Amino acid sequence: MSSNTGLIDSLTLRQILIERYSAGEAKRLVKYLNRLSKDLAKKIKSDYENVRAVALAKQLEKVTTTYVNQYGLEMIKGLNDFGKDEADFAREALLALTAAETVNPASLRQIKAVITKVPMKLISGKSTEKITIDQAVKSFSKNKSKQVGQMLRDGALLGKTTNEIVEDITGLVGSQFESQAATLVKTTTGHMGEQARKETYLANDDVIDGWEFTATLDGKTSITCASLDGNKYPLNTGPLPKLHWNCRSVAVPAVNPEYDLGSEITGERASINGPVAANRTYGGWLKDQNKSVRIEVLGEERAKLFDSGKLSIGKFTDKSGKVYSLPELKRLNPLAFSDKAKAKVIKSKAIPKPIPKPVSPFNNPTKKNRNAWNISSTVDSRPDFVNIMSVYQGVRLSRLNGQKTKGAWAKGSSQINMPPSYQVGNLGNQATWRHEMGHVIDHGIGGQDEMQQYFSSTSKFKIASMNDADKLLAAGKNNKSTSAGRLIQEKTKTDLQKMNVDLVKDNQIKLMEKFAVKNQIDLNKLASVLEESSNLLPNGLAGANNDELRSVYKTMIALKHKDAEEFYAIAIMRKDPFEQRDNYRKDGSYGLFSDLVGSSTRNNVASFHNGFAGHSDSYYAEANFFGYTESFANLNGLYGHKNKYWWDIVKMFTPEMAKVYEGVIK
Repeated sequence: MSSNTGLIDSLTLRQILIERYSAGEAKRLVKYLNRLSKDLAKKIKSDYENVRAVALAKQLEKVTTTYVNQYGLEMIKGLNDFGKDEADFAREALLALTAAETVNPASLRQIKAVITKVPMKLISGKSTEKITIDQAVKSFSKNKSKQVGQMLRDGALLGKTTNEIVEDITGLVGSQFESQAATLVKTTTGHMGEQARKETYLANDDVIDGWEFTATLDGKTSITCASLDGNKYPLNTGPLPKLHWNCRSVAVPAVNPEYDLGSEITGERASINGPVAANRTYGGWLKDQNKSVRIEVLGEERAKLFDSGKLSIGKFTDKSGKVYSLPELKRLNPLAFSDKAKAKVIKSKAIPKPIPKPVSPFNNPTKKNRNAWNISSTVDSRPDFVNIMSVYQGVRLSRLNGQKTKGAWAKGSSQINMPPSYQVGNLGNQATWRHEMGHVIDHGIGGQDEMQQYFSSTSKFKIASMNDADKLLAAGKNNKSTSAGRLIQEKTKTDLQKMNVDLVKDNQIKLMEKFAVKNQIDLNKLASVLEESSNLLPNGLAGANNDELRSVYKTMIALKHKDAEEFYAIAIMRKDPFEQRDNYRKDGSYGLFSDLVGSSTRNNVASFHNGFAGHSDSYYAEANFFGYTESFANLNGLYGHKNKYWWDIVKMFTPEMAKVYEGVIK
């Protein structure tokens, strides 16, 4: 057996032992949670009727923090010992399975530093969460304490009895906490193990000259890990596991040929179907599985591309392991989405009649740049939208860039400025073009009956805008002090409490479908919006994990209660401002939506100053009509989106403005 094959076998067995260790640690945590549950129940029963809910909630939070922190300290101490054991294991494996006569030990100081200095880089959609083990434990403690306190406050607000409160909180601790705690233990243990073994490899870089990404061969493996399986990297480079919560992939060291024991025998690696050749990649293994397994791993659309042979498993992610959305895959691999291959298979010798190519309404031979913007931004748009865009296509296009001409803007119905950095092929920039053309159309139609330069300044549009704004304000987070606002808040919390995160995926989706039908929401179409216009569903609804499904459920609740801020925040808001910016710029739609809400409520909902996309208070103060024309422009941008469900969403939040816009366009 070669050294590399021996190390694969050794690490495979080791992972089984580590899984058992993690499970044992999780069970130990459950004991803490059981004691916590009993103490919380005792505290609620004795004080709920006698102590104000706010004060009691703080006391429960303190009790929860004490228990979870106590376990956290023990867990970190255990991980330090575990790290030393893993480094020793790696050293012994190199001594036994390579020709090296001596193997240097890893730095214990470096291993200890993993807890506080070496962050896990956990991928979720398009974002990567960088968090150390110490930070993860503290975050878990803080979040769980807040959840307990909030559940008591919510129960008191809804008038629940003592027994109902006890049942809610003990249920929360006994189900959700246990599941999330197991995930925390498993992921942090895996991270410590990988880092400790890496330190051993680095201390022996004459023996080990690289490593190979090795995923688990079964249907539970993520697209990220499946696509990276078999990739080889130099030491201290590449996307080292663990790459996401509950990640099971491992880094297998590659032995310098000088120290390889030498053998032509390939060896074996484990899979759910039994041992397979050690050089078998995940992609090769997946091809031999049932179609249902491929769909479970990749999602339906990606499975079709994989089955057709047009895209290999490695094409579904970038180098870091972040999964490409379907629109991104199409942009990066246009031939894979082409039907040319199918067109070659013609059984009949009859020559089909050529289908006449539709004539574009944007075909001015002297205005190619302007034509390109109009054509790209109206792909698959409604015919009446293409028509109104063509009516006002005579606008002059400028490409200015500077302090006074910063960004994109429109001047009446005569000029649009798109800076040189704005590209025709960029979906977000196309949304900007539709927005700026909205200003042009607004001015071009005008309000002559009322002596107004812009149609949006007419009483018809203004009244619609103010009526929609009143409803948005009623559901906005800044208006929870009103009776209407409190009622919406209570109903929202009631819906959130009905969510069952412990259901298996199929049952969770059925629960969501039931909620969607009841509230006149098309779940599949909503999912397509979330996949195309944000990073919330990188693998579509079929490939969504539990956290992503929960976010979709919360999005539907926001739609039901017309909570525009929550609808935007769930899909877009991120701690990293640059990540958030890239998120809402994906195809620009969420930016248009946020701006629509902010402009119609003058930043009282979805305020630009609170991190939402839109315009500042000082901008709206410059002229009274600015807010109205911005609303019209955003309606134009969203009405022209190729995904028609965006307009259905607009009609849920701003039905009166949508009706007036449709009337004037048609």
